[in-house]
Amino acid sequence: GLVDYLVKPFDDIRIVRDRIRDALDSAGPAPSAPVESKGKRIDVYEDNLGNARQIFEALQQLGYLPQVLTTAVPGGAEPPIAIVLSWDFTAALGKEGIVFLKRFAPGIPFVVLAEHLTLESALESLRGGATACLPKLLTDTRALGRELARALKLIDTAPEKQTGP
Repeated sequence: GLVDYLVKPFDDIRIVRDRIRDALDSAGPAPSAPVESKGKRIDVYEDNLGNARQIFEALQQLGYLPQVLTTAVPGGAEPPIAIVLSWDFTAALGKEGIVFLKRFAPGIPFVVLAEHLTLESALESLRGGATACLPKLLTDTRALGRELARALKLIDTAPEKQTGP
């Protein structure tokens, strides 16, 4: 997954910023076409490409079909089985995102991920109906997937673990 490298010491922090920005722009999430498969789609409201890619990969490793949405619009005609919402989602920042989900996705379980998790953001998320509010600091996609599955109560219903009719 190496995109670029830098030699230390850095003389100009702008070069570091530009390289990071270029790497994040080139490593965006896989394009999300509307997903047709019932019972496996999870909508992800995240406009930070690096975070979106990590969430996408974590959910995909669990056997789900994540659909990354960068605007505050419903994800399709059929409701998703769950939603992951970024507290830092520009189109519906903080509490606005929770209001959006309550209006357009009532009854769908959702988890809030916060860049800078605070007591206020956690309480607002939980009061708003989130099943959990997690930090975005989880850099391991497997660990992130486990935490999302626990928070969304998907562990027992993961597609690859289903047995019987």
